[in-house]
Amino acid sequence: MSTNISGNMEIGGLLSIEHLQEKNKNKPVKGQKLSALKDAVTLKKKSADGTSDAGEVKLLRRTEEASEVQRENMINKARAQTANTEMITKEAGREELYASLTKKESPGNAAYKVDGVLFSAEEMASMREALGDVFASVARPGSTLVYSEYAKMGIAENVVRSYAEKNMSKDQAEVIMKAVSEHMDQVIAGEPEAEIMDENLYYGKRIVDEQYQRAYRMILQASKEFVANSDFYSDEKKKRHAEYVDMKLNTNTHTGITMSASNTKLANSLRSGFATLDFGNEDELQSFFEQYQDWVRPAYLEVHGGSGKFAEEHLAEDIALYQKQYKDLTNRMLAASVKHVNLQI
Repeated sequence: MSTNISGNMEIGGLLSIEHLQEKNKNKPVKGQKLSALKDAVTLKKKSADGTSDAGEVKLLRRTEEASEVQRENMINKARAQTANTEMITKEAGREELYASLTKKESPGNAAYKVDGVLFSAEEMASMREALGDVFASVARPGSTLVYSEYAKMGIAENVVRSYAEKNMSKDQAEVIMKAVSEHMDQVIAGEPEAEIMDENLYYGKRIVDEQYQRAYRMILQASKEFVANSDFYSDEKKKRHAEYVDMKLNTNTHTGITMSASNTKLANSLRSGFATLDFGNEDELQSFFEQYQDWVRPAYLEVHGGSGKFAEEHLAEDIALYQKQYKDLTNRMLAASVKHVNLQI
C-alpha cells in the first residue's frame, strides 16, 4: 500500500520524522504534518493556500507488544523446525531393530543405537527401502514351517549379508546379521507345537483336530449301531465290532497330520546351505541343487504317497522358485541402493 503525499512522490509502509528528514534533507518538509501517537503515525496534508487540512492518513505502526509477539512466534517456529529435523537416537535391542526395518511407517528421522553401534536415520531409511521385500519373503511368527520356508530364510540371510557388506561398516553388518538370524530363530521357535512327534518321518508332527475328531466319533457310533441292527452279521461279529468301537471312542486319540517339517537336521541344513550359497558361481550352484534334491526327495516321496513323478515335479518347482526369489530380491536391493539423482534440463 502507498499514499501520495506530494503529488509526485509516493511513500509506502511506516513513515517517520527521521525518514522524511533523510529524504528531504536539502529542503524543508512543506505541506506535511506528522503527529506521532502510541500506535500510529498520522500524516496530514495542507490545502494549497495553507488555510485548512486537505485530508489525513493514519498509518498504524507496530507496538512493542506486537513486536514481542512476532519475535516469540519466530522463536517457536525455529524450535519446531529444529525438532522435526533433529536426529532422534533410540536405544534398542536387536529384535526391535529388526521390527523397525519391517515397518515403512517408522519415523524417518529416527536413528537407532544397538549394541553400542549407531545406525543413522538415513541408513535406517535406506535399509527399509532396500530390504523391505527381503523381510516380507520370510514366514511370520506362529506360521507352520515346511522345508521350503527354511530355504527362504537362508536366501533372505544371504541377501541381507550381501547388502550389509556393500553398504555398512563391519560393526553395523554384524549387528544386522545377528538381528536377522535371531528373528528367524524366534520364528522357528514360535511354530505351533504338535501333540505328537514322530521323528522317523519327514512330516511327523501330529495335532489333535477337534472338529475332525467329532465327525470321526459320529461315524464310529453310527457304524456300531448299523452293525448291531443288521441281520448280516453274527452275534460274535457284532460283539467284536462293538468292543472295537468302544475302545476307539474311549481312547480319544484320533489325530490329524499337519504339513510341518519335523526333520530338524534337514531343515537346519537347508537354511544354512542357502545362507552361504554363492548364486553367482554356476558350478557351486548346480552342485548345491543336486545335493538339495538328494536331501529333500525322501520327504517329498513321503508327502506325495511314494509317487516319484510328483516328488520330482515338486523338486523342480522348488529350484526354479529359489533362483527367481534370489534374483528378484537382489535386483530390488540393488535398485534401492543406487543413489537417486534428479536431473533437470
